[in-house]
Amino acid sequence: MPISRRNTGGSMGLRRLGGIASICTVIAGVSVQAQPAVKQGTYTPPKRSECGRDLPAYPLKERDNWTEGWVDLRFDVTADGKAQNVTVDYQMGRGDFAKHTAKWLEGCQFEPASRDGMPVEARNQSQRFYFRLESANPGAGPEIIRRLRAVDTLLDQGKADEAMAELDKASKDSRFLYEMVHIMGRRAQAMAIAGKVDLAILYLQQVRYSDTFLGPREQGWVRRLTLRLALSQDLYRDAVDAAETIKDLGDKDADKVLTSALERMRKAVEDETPIGVDGRIPSECRPEICSTEQPSWRYRPVRRTISLTDVKGQLDRVEARCDARTFSAKAEPDVTWTIPASWGECSVSIFGTPGSTFRIIDENV
Repeated sequence: MPISRRNTGGSMGLRRLGGIASICTVIAGVSVQAQPAVKQGTYTPPKRSECGRDLPAYPLKERDNWTEGWVDLRFDVTADGKAQNVTVDYQMGRGDFAKHTAKWLEGCQFEPASRDGMPVEARNQSQRFYFRLESANPGAGPEIIRRLRAVDTLLDQGKADEAMAELDKASKDSRFLYEMVHIMGRRAQAMAIAGKVDLAILYLQQVRYSDTFLGPREQGWVRRLTLRLALSQDLYRDAVDAAETIKDLGDKDADKVLTSALERMRKAVEDETPIGVDGRIPSECRPEICSTEQPSWRYRPVRRTISLTDVKGQLDRVEARCDARTFSAKAEPDVTWTIPASWGECSVSIFGTPGSTFRIIDENV
């Protein structure tokens, strides 16, 4: 069945798990209207099988300039194993890594996704590609180290704005992945200190997938900060994922407060009462964490039916990106959208004018 829509005619009883939630993400390309859902069954995701070469070629200009970086691509895989609708979610680093990577991926052949042994189309696949110089020093240059130490002092003093200004200077000089990840981690800390939790979470999302460039102690505070902020913003699925990453940190006693809070949230989620989470379209987007042209707030639903209420400002559209389908509709208050379970895991993005606020209702109908 296609995604269903109905008017609620007003507000409803709901359970609030905590405070305000704000997450945004880049959604590139044109929204695709919902199609009939695939039948449920055993699902196997697509797998890249042949690309001419294992990884995209390192751009000559970036290699000669000793510049590293990464690219996050989003794409669909057809039932005959072709990559389509390749778009760039994020690029980190100075250089044109994105163009080379997207062109390479479009020439790849995939083993298509399958359901009950039959090939099916797979939507909204994503992957990060790193460009790293094998001969590069796996650390930071002296000037970057000096700036990062100055930033740490400012953060200890609670001076978030001054720290961000110093990090801007460091970013202009950074060329290596190690430096970029450390800079973004400190940006997350600065935003958390400034009370801009939505932006802190966005920086942490970028760092989380690259925290192997951090030392054990830094990995620990990044992962714990991710969990703490997800809990404070009622982002249950993000909190569950973050909790998995701290299991092997070896400080279980220190993590009891966080894990106990997650357990309380888990019990609340198991209740059938609708969940209410507050959201805000970010007003201070930077291209490394969200789209400045199409700012949005992202939420990973716990259940399958969502609606918007208490809207203040201007919202444009709701977009659900799922394993099997993508759906887009005008963002209207007090209208519900039910996503079929057969569409798989989904994330929902709300697009609108920066600074607009709203509440998303997550329920079973």
